[in-house]
Amino acid sequence: MLTLPQREIHSVRHGELGAQVWRARTGEPLSVLGPGRRILAAALSGDGRLAATASEPGEIRLWNTDTGTELWSTTAPGPVRVLALRPDQGQLAAATDRGEVLLWSLAERSPPTRFETGGHVVTLRYSPTGQRLVVQTSEWAHLVDLAGTPTVAGSLLMSGLTQPGGLRFESDDGSRISVLVDRGPDDV
Repeated sequence: MLTLPQREIHSVRHGELGAQVWRARTGEPLSVLGPGRRILAAALSGDGRLAATASEPGEIRLWNTDTGTELWSTTAPGPVRVLALRPDQGQLAAATDRGEVLLWSLAERSPPTRFETGGHVVTLRYSPTGQRLVVQTSEWAHLVDLAGTPTVAGSLLMSGLTQPGGLRFESDDGSRISVLVDRGPDDV
């Protein structure tokens, strides 16, 4: 389940029968996205009005969450397990099972920019300004600068340090991130 941390306008739960969207504060159901499809990943825009979903064998769709209307669709080269929408809703990031990250400009609807991560991606997270993207694999966290051609600005060995999603931007420009460290039950 995804819930918007700041405004909690909408939430989405995905699974075997589509993605259910509802207002987080009231529990009011809004729409079902991709009914009858097995949804592997979902992402919400910052205002909760757009959602992206991924289903097998690599179908990606963009939705209006209020109406459940499909706005755009494309196909990735294989199953997608992780999605993220840039805060300004201008870009969609998707990670395939092969460790490839694809970036679509939603305004231009052009073919995606692609880059390899070297591992299975567990988290994609945009900085608040959308200038940077953290790509967390099972071993590494890569900070990717999105100005022009995506460029890895830095990497951090993460093996065993965090759970998926354990990274957070500490600055709007994406220059600082924090890491949730999972030390295990025996460490104090």
